[in-house]
Order: sequence, then C-alpha cells, then structure tokens
Amino acid sequence: MAVIFKRRKLKLRLTPYEIISTGENCGLVEFLPDSLSIDYIKKKLHQITGKEQDLAYFYKLRFANPAEPHWEKKFKAAINNLADSLAAYSLVSYILQIKDRHNANILVNINDGRLVHIDFGFILSSRLLNFETAPFKITSDIIGLLGGIEGAGFKRFRDQMVEGFQALHQDNEKIVILVQMIGESQKDLPCFKVGVAETIHELKKRLTPLGPRVRLSRVQCQYEVDKIIRDAYKSWSTSIYDKYQYCFQ
Repeated sequence: MAVIFKRRKLKLRLTPYEIISTGENCGLVEFLPDSLSIDYIKKKLHQITGKEQDLAYFYKLRFANPAEPHWEKKFKAAINNLADSLAAYSLVSYILQIKDRHNANILVNINDGRLVHIDFGFILSSRLLNFETAPFKITSDIIGLLGGIEGAGFKRFRDQMVEGFQALHQDNEKIVILVQMIGESQKDLPCFKVGVAETIHELKKRLTPLGPRVRLSRVQCQYEVDKIIRDAYKSWSTSIYDKYQYCFQ
C-alpha cells in the first residue's frame, strides 16, 4: 500500500520496516530509531508531572517550544505529519483488519511527529479479536490534537483518507492478488482461520463496497470514509483496550 501511495504522489505516510525470518518461530526486526510508543510517552509524562497528560501535551512540549526559532512552523509540520500518517495507518488497519492497536503498538517519531505502527500479529480477520470492533484506532486524544472535528488537522486527516481510499479502491486487484498468493501458500496461518475464500471475500468487500464491477467516484469514496471514521470514533473498545493494556503491562 505504501507503494500505491508513493506512486500516486499522495501525502499519506507509512513507515515500513524490514523483518528477516531466521527460523520457524524467530527472526530479526529492523530497529526504528527516534520513535517512542504512546504508552511509554504517557507513562513518562505521568512520572514527570505527577498526573496523566494527553498526547497534545507531548506534542507541544516537543514541537512548540517558544524559545526555539520558527516553532509555530515546526508545530504545524508535526501536526500535518500526524494527520498524514494517521490517515495512512487508519486505511491500512481497516482494509487489512489489523487489530491489537493499543498504545504500546503505536509509536511517535520524536523528530517529525508522524505515527508508526508495529506488531501486526492480528491481521485480515476481525474474528481474531472479537472485542476490538473499531475499523481503526482513533481516540478523542488524537482528535483533540488535530484541533477537534472542525479543526484544520482533522480536515487534512479526512481529506487524505479519501485520497488514499480512492487509490486503494482503484488498485484493489493488486492488493487482493497479493493476499490470495499468501493464502494459497500459507493457508494454515491464523489470519486464514475462517478460510482463504472467506478472507478474500471480506477483503474485496472493504476495497469495493458496491461490488467489484463498480468504480467509486470521489464523492462515493468520501461517503465510505466518513462512515468508517464515524464508526471508529464511536467505538468504545479502543479506549477500554488501552486501559486494559496499561494495567497488565
């Protein structure tokens, strides 16, 4: 998907990283420099300030220091990077049904403010984690940092999601073929627990909601994006899951 975004010169930002298998149950994972999990950031801020802080506190602390020259420009760039990366990972999470999206699996690049997702152990089937029902991870914390639903940052996030969804919709066959190839050779993977055919069918429904023969217009793509954003924001499961992970780490 990163290739699709890049080829179409979209602003959506993903941060792929290398994984090398060295055995059946082991391998090497590329180190992601200058990146801290949201979970770590919040715990550290609580330790320093003596109370819970939202993500906006960290972004202002890191990117909006009035003592630095051009700090307004730096902060705006960080929010734009947040919006662009949030849009990209939201789409990937929805299309590929990536679950286990708690705050320890979402990092922030401390140099530019973009989000980076890690740990993709639950993918392609919402049935692997039945209680995590949100299409993707978005919280009031993030929305507040983007300026609220009427803010410029949230508008940028929504616009980028529409651009990205339209691109993935138009190139849906490439995504489907890749997953089919994996399914045919690795059908015993947990993500194909419900069957390869059923997994592919559900994937196609997300990529082509009106059917494989219907090419969506931009307005129709916008409607689909607004629907999944609304479902994600309304979901109670994301905040509950974060609290669960926080308590048991």
